[in-house]
This record gives sequence, C-alpha cells and structure tokens, in this order.
Amino acid sequence: MKELSPQSKVFLRGIELLLASILVVGAVAYLLIYLYVAGMRLRYPYELEWIEGGLVDQVGRILAGQSVYGPPSISFTPFLYTPLYFYLAAIPAKIFGTGFFPLRLVSFFASLAAIGGIFWIVYRNGRDLLASILAAGLFTASYRITGAWLDVARVDSLSIALLVFFWLSIPRNPGRGRWVLTGVLAALMFLTKQTMLIALLPFALVHLVQYRRRAVWMAAGFVIPVAAVTLLLNLATSGWYSFYTINLLAQQTDWLSKDIIIGFWTTDLFRHYAVAIFFSLAGITLLFRQARSEFWKWLSLLAGAVLCSFLSRIKEGGYDNVLLPAVAMLAVLLGIGWKRVAHSLTRIPSLARFAVVIALMVAAGYQFYHLRFNPLDQIPTPENYSAGQRFLEYISSIPGEVYIPYHTYYAAMAGKPTYAHQSALWDVLRGQTADRGKEILIQSISEAVNNHQFNAIILDGAGEWNFLYGLDSNYSPQPEIIPAASSPVPLTGWQVSPQTVFLPVAAGRGNTPSTSSPFVFNEQRALISCNSFLQNSSIFDWILRIKFFMMPTCTQRASKVSFNLM
Repeated sequence: MKELSPQSKVFLRGIELLLASILVVGAVAYLLIYLYVAGMRLRYPYELEWIEGGLVDQVGRILAGQSVYGPPSISFTPFLYTPLYFYLAAIPAKIFGTGFFPLRLVSFFASLAAIGGIFWIVYRNGRDLLASILAAGLFTASYRITGAWLDVARVDSLSIALLVFFWLSIPRNPGRGRWVLTGVLAALMFLTKQTMLIALLPFALVHLVQYRRRAVWMAAGFVIPVAAVTLLLNLATSGWYSFYTINLLAQQTDWLSKDIIIGFWTTDLFRHYAVAIFFSLAGITLLFRQARSEFWKWLSLLAGAVLCSFLSRIKEGGYDNVLLPAVAMLAVLLGIGWKRVAHSLTRIPSLARFAVVIALMVAAGYQFYHLRFNPLDQIPTPENYSAGQRFLEYISSIPGEVYIPYHTYYAAMAGKPTYAHQSALWDVLRGQTADRGKEILIQSISEAVNNHQFNAIILDGAGEWNFLYGLDSNYSPQPEIIPAASSPVPLTGWQVSPQTVFLPVAAGRGNTPSTSSPFVFNEQRALISCNSFLQNSSIFDWILRIKFFMMPTCTQRASKVSFNLM
C-alpha cells in the first residue's frame, strides 16, 4: 500500500486527536455531572430509595449501643447484610448525627474510590492515559443505568469499591504478603455484601488449579477474618448473626421469569454495552496470544463479575444496582482492550490504521452517547422537599405511635419510635422453611396488631399488607388517603410512597387521623375501603358509614379494584 504523504498524516492525526479530545471531554463531563448530582442529593433529608431509612435505623442502633443481630420482632429486625457498612457509617454518624447524610457520605466516597481504582487498574496495565480516562468515564456514565445508586445509603458502593481494590491488589508475583492482602480485601467485601463473593469464585478456582500456593495464601487472608467475625458475632448474638447473614440468604430462591433472564443479556448488557463488550473480548483475545496468565486472570474476573450480576438480577427484588459488578469489570476491560487493540494496529499500514482507529473512536463515542441521561431527573425538586415536610407534619399530628413499615425512619424524623422495616420483615417471612425466627416474628407482629399497639399504620399504595397478621380484623383503612403529592416519593428503586392510613377498629371507626388533614379523597382507595368494609364490618358499622358508602355499584366496583390488586 502506498505510503501516506506527510500532509495526509498530519491531517489524519489531527482528526484522531480531535476525536480523542471529544472522548476525554465526554468522560470527564460524566464525572462532573455525577459530582454535581451527588452534591445535590447528599443532604436531601428524605429517602432517595425506599430502604434507605431502614439502614439508617440499623446504624442508629449501633450508636445507641444496642445489638443489631437479635431475635426478629416488629420492634426491630435487621437486614440480611453483613455488618461492615453499618459500623463504618456509624463513624460519620457519630460526628454528624443519625440520618441519611452519614450513610450517603460513605457511599459517595466509596464510589469515588471505585472510580479512581478503575482508572489506576487500566493505567497500571498500559500507561495509557486516554484508555484510563475512558474506563473511569464509562463506569461514571453508567450512573443511571445502574440505578442512580452510587450515592444512596446502601451497601453497594462500598462493596464495589472493595471489589475494584481486590482486582487492583492481585499481584503478578508469588509473594505471600500480597496474596494474603488480596484475601483480606475479599473478606472485607464479603463482610459488606455476601453475594459479592460470587464475583471471586471463578478467579479463585483458576488459581486453585494453576497456582495452589497462591490460592492457599489468598484463602487464609479471606477465611481468618470472616471466621473470626462470624464466631464473635454468633457468640454475642446467640447465633442470630448466622441466621440472618447465612441461613436466610440461602433461602432466597425466588427466581424471576424467563423474560428477565433473557433480558439481562439482550438489554442490560448487549443493548447498553455492545461497544464495551467488543473491546473487552478483543482485549482478552489478544491477551491469550500475548500473556496467557493475564488472559486467565481477566477472563475469570469477567466471568465472576457477570455471574454475580446475573444471579442477583434474576432473583426477586433484583434492581438495576445489581449490574454494578458487571459494569465495573466492563469499564476496566474497555480500557485494557482499548490499549491492546491500539497496540496491535501499529503493524498495519498507516491509512488502514488511521481508518480503524477513527472507527473505534467513533464507536467509543457512541457508547458514551448511548448512556446519556438527564441529571435533573435524579435531583430532588422543591416539590419533593415540600411533600416530605407535609408528610412529617402529618405524622406528628397523629397522637401516639405510628407504624410506617415501608419508610420507618420517617417516624423518627417526626419524633416517634421506629419499628422494623418491611423489607427486613419480608426477608424473614418469605423463607422457604419454617424456623424459630419466622415463628417468633409472626407472634411479635400478631401481638402488636391484635393489641392495637399503633394508633395508626400507614402503608404504601402499591405495597403488600399480608405481612401484618390480623390487620383486617383489627384496623380499618380510612376513606381519606395520602396522595403522592403529599408524601415524599423516592427518586430511584421502588418509587412508592405512603398512601393508606389504617386506624384501630376500636378507636373510632371511619375517622380520619386528623381533622385538619391536608390530604384529599381518593376514589380508588375508597373503593378498596368499601370492599374491606363490606367483608368485615358489622351492622352498626353500616349505619355509621352509610353516608360515605352511598355510591352506585359500590360492591361491584370495589370487588373489581380488589381483584386487580391481588
């Protein structure tokens, strides 16, 4: 092929530099957008995600010197997570006070550590600044695809940071100390979120076959801390620690439909990350020819990260945040693959090389463009703030104790006692086998409901109510409900809000919680109330409520709504 003229080389080189600059600007822009969004959300005083409040309650128990892992009850039931995140979040909570901010702060700094770790892994593997920036940028650009989760008060960001640092710590030499350190990082990751261990299994198996001595030292670094923590907490909690973190977790076998299983590959991965997958597979293939040990290392790590996301995605309750391990590894391999592919192109003629490089840059640009999102959609609005304030004022106006199982920390914000979060209760109650924990919890819930422990129970409109045993016979849904505009709706995850108010049957049937309530009548809830009333009320109730229930075809319409909600 004819050699390019100097002028042509300068022109093509200029295009290449222009495209590279655009890619860098795009990658850095995503980082700046994330910093801005997180900065606007960290101090938001209400839930960004519906389970955040339950985790705040758990950190609050640590600050109060109370046991976290104990017998389940309606007063408090812990989440299934291992304890590292909660004890780490207790440090800033001790400084700033209990609330969402300390937990989000831990998640935010952990996410920055993960981004920096991804950048450094790629840079260390090729000293290519562009590839490193693209890798870090891809992970940050995935903020919305992975659930806008990096800065919420959940364990995921810390577990991902530890996973990235595990990848970073893998040594290229047989030194014992470094392999022990790698095992310790794996232990810390497990003590943050147990399911992250899946991401390490293929790598551990490969090293067990190829490098047994390395695997032994890594296993020692993992097993000793995990065994020590498990033993101490089991002794301190009479075995309840393992009940939550091991036994119940093993019973979560509710798999979703075939569409979700297929959708993980077709939508979650290939639709959103086709270009990143190309660079990942290209880089790994080139490693097979150039560095066989590195090939097995990155192939096993990729398999583990994807497997971890896949198994979490297809289980009931798997939201977009479970994609984080796979996305983090694709970001790393995008950078490594970019460098490997660019290096392999040096052997082809100049014109063809420039054409391929420009095509690859355009493809990378499309990858970043495809992940675009509107950052304003992730930032709380003035309406969110005012709705939260109105809801807290409403809770405060209700005399006595109020149970808000889907948003427990709001009770504390209104100056009332908090109780167990619905998600934690559900984890115990949905277990496939009958055990002592489930029996104890059912008894605790039943006693609280039957004894009218709560002056009001406020449930989400789309939430399930069957975990409150005895609710139908002891509490009555009120005809006046809380519309979404008057209670804070989470910005990500399951976006539901408190809507339905239940009052004890013996304490003023049919009365609304507050005569000065700012909430309005909702026909659908009235129909549900009508249906519940027709099933459970006495003749005396009919006389008291006949004015409210004088609606055409009340029975038929209520039954239809009730059926659709089952």
